[in-house]
Amino acid sequence: MEKIKERTGQYEVSVRITSNGYYEARISFKLGGVNRSPRLQKGGKSEELAVLNLLVALDSHIDTCYQSGIIIAKIDESIPQRLMKSINNLGIATPDITARTLAIVNKINTINANIINTIPTNIIPFCNPNIQNAVAPALVSTNINYNLDNTNVPKKEQELCIIEDLVNEWHLFRLSLCKKTEDNPKPLSQTTVDTDYDKFQDDILPYFKQNKILYLKQVTDETIKSLLKSIKSQHDKHKSYIVLNMLFEYAIDNNKTNLNPLRKVDKPPEKIDTGEEEIDDNYIEPENQEIYCDKFEETNTDMSILFETMLLTGIRPEEACRFKVESIRP
Repeated sequence: MEKIKERTGQYEVSVRITSNGYYEARISFKLGGVNRSPRLQKGGKSEELAVLNLLVALDSHIDTCYQSGIIIAKIDESIPQRLMKSINNLGIATPDITARTLAIVNKINTINANIINTIPTNIIPFCNPNIQNAVAPALVSTNINYNLDNTNVPKKEQELCIIEDLVNEWHLFRLSLCKKTEDNPKPLSQTTVDTDYDKFQDDILPYFKQNKILYLKQVTDETIKSLLKSIKSQHDKHKSYIVLNMLFEYAIDNNKTNLNPLRKVDKPPEKIDTGEEEIDDNYIEPENQEIYCDKFEETNTDMSILFETMLLTGIRPEEACRFKVESIRP
């Protein structure tokens, strides 16, 4: 078993092993309008059970705070992501723990919607888990009466995939692929996963919300074209297309839709060829390289030698940062 991280930040789950061999899961969780940040902690015979019991207690704590009226301000929307990420980093994202985590995310989204007096549009659907020593969260069902295709739709209960829910679910799934296991020998970079998620938060979801596009079936190829047109940076157009395409392919693989509108839209190039030769100022002229090398060696610090190594080998900074001092020192 990997070493359990005992110290984490606020809204992040940590686990430690007690002197009697039990596991203790803890979290500090400050809610909207509450001045203090109480620490909740629960134990269990296994790491998974300790975390599950903690999530049950946290769910109940949120209920108590909300029903007593002490939550008077909107709960920080970054809290669900930090909670999910910390659990995923522990490497114990079992179906039961995932379901309970999503139940808490749903509760926070609903509370925020009630506080700002709007209809919640970011409830994440999931199935009832069979959790030992814990109360299973109730299934989320939504009565929908929206006309999405400009046709008369009768009032009935419909299963509609909310875009923001799908983004959160997809993000949680990709975070689970950041851990190296026998079944996942080539894990994803968490930086890449978070950057892709941020692209939705910065460019894509705001556009959809502004244009009242909440559901996956509302997104057409024309919608995609309008979205890309609204994005100024060519690089951001290119990246938005890529992450949207990944999201729709994930939705198809999980039977949430059978159409990917991105397939009808040409992928924007990362750069536009203006016909003019690009001038790259981010390099050192060959005749000046020896001057820099001499200065680096004259300074003779670990950092200067590292820079000299980068200059002589052409490796990228993120690759150079993995070197040990003894690897670059003579």
